[in-house]
Order: sequence, then structure tokens, then C-alpha cells
Amino acid sequence: MAMPKMKLYCVEIENIQTWDCPDFANAYITYAEIDDPKTGERRELSEDELADLDPAYAQEYIWDCIF
Repeated sequence: MAMPKMKLYCVEIENIQTWDCPDFANAYITYAEIDDPKTGERRELSEDELADLDPAYAQEYIWDCIF
């Protein structure tokens, strides 16, 4: 199940290839932090949570960071 869209912080993106412009379909998020709605504190997303990010949201976020 995809995670709901939320504000990401300290995002790290890997596999940005200039030959893949403008799609950057191979780029992906390897690290991100969120404000945890349960505690109100910022925390790192787990590998499972990163994998559960909505692919369309992640791709849109990557495009926004690149452009």
C-alpha cells in the first residue's frame, strides 16, 4: 500500500542520468525524512517506507528537485 503524500525533507536522489532527460525514469529516492504525524518529530523513512512511496509522487518530487 502506497504511503500518503507528505512533505519530504533532506531527500537524497540517486541514479540521475543526463541521457535519461527529461524523464529521469531511472532516478529514485534513497533517503528522506518526514515529520512523523504520531510524534511530531522529524524522522528518517525506513527502506520499506521508501519503497512504499507512491511512484508518481516520488517521480514528481524528483522532477521538482532536478528542474
